[in-house]
Amino acid sequence: TQELLIDISASSYEVCTGDVVLLEGCPSSGVWSENPTNGFGASLTGTTGTVEAHFSNFASGSYDFIYSVDTLHDTLSIIVHPKPLVNLNMSEVCIGMNVQAAANISGGEWSSNNPSITYINPESGLISTWGSGMATFNYTDENGCIGTTTTLCPGKL
Repeated sequence: TQELLIDISASSYEVCTGDVVLLEGCPSSGVWSENPTNGFGASLTGTTGTVEAHFSNFASGSYDFIYSVDTLHDTLSIIVHPKPLVNLNMSEVCIGMNVQAAANISGGEWSSNNPSITYINPESGLISTWGSGMATFNYTDENGCIGTTTTLCPGKL
């Protein structure tokens, strides 16, 4: 007789809140399910073959997904890290102002999407502005999770 083997994989085994992971099972006739002990915040789209695991902004920790074919079962685990929460103490950053950005997770790095009008110190989060327009500031933590905030730089005080 021929032995049935199960092969399962995920597009990523470590993700951030809000991410989607592709789960693949072979043979495709198998059925995916969540471990009943999983915490809140994960959901599957579909149950057979290749499915997506969606992790809400409330997901955090380890989530197990089970692939079953007949009487055979295999489990894979996905680790979900929270995205950093970021904050500016002002809704507008005017030319000449220095404003401090803050994050709830330490050890990350700041960046600006609009360096032609504003600079943010990668380590300290101190923002300096010399032009007008919109600027988005990203804080990337050690797990690669990104928190974002956007502000208007309307011009001079």
